[in-house]
Amino acid sequence: MWFNTVIIWMLRSPLHWMVDTEMMLISYTGKKSGKQYTLPVNFVRNGNELLTTSLKTRSWWRNLRGGRQVTLLLQGKEINTISTAYEQEKDVVAGLQEIIQRRPGYSQYLKIGVDQAGKPSQEDLHRAAADRVIIRSQLS
Repeated sequence: MWFNTVIIWMLRSPLHWMVDTEMMLISYTGKKSGKQYTLPVNFVRNGNELLTTSLKTRSWWRNLRGGRQVTLLLQGKEINTISTAYEQEKDVVAGLQEIIQRRPGYSQYLKIGVDQAGKPSQEDLHRAAADRVIIRSQLS
């Protein structure tokens, strides 16, 4: 995908500040292949944790089931940490709620309606959770 190549280049360059408030690189080793993979992902910071969401139809996140050592390139700094993929509906709903709480604009991207107080629609959260996973990465 040409877009990923451009974003990877930007995040590794001195120009990373242009995109690194919402994007980072995650590098991991494939469980079956043993190969190193790096891809750009969106993230939302919640305290000492970074939240990422991915469509279930993508395969990269499956390497993070049960928690795996990864390297993040976050705002120009490499961080070794553990990232864990969560697939259970309750975990995905909770993660999506946290993402929307921290970044209300993501509700449009995720197609989750919010009320006047900014509270996400439970029906929309559960619908979105059926197609997504949440990846949690701990920062020290």
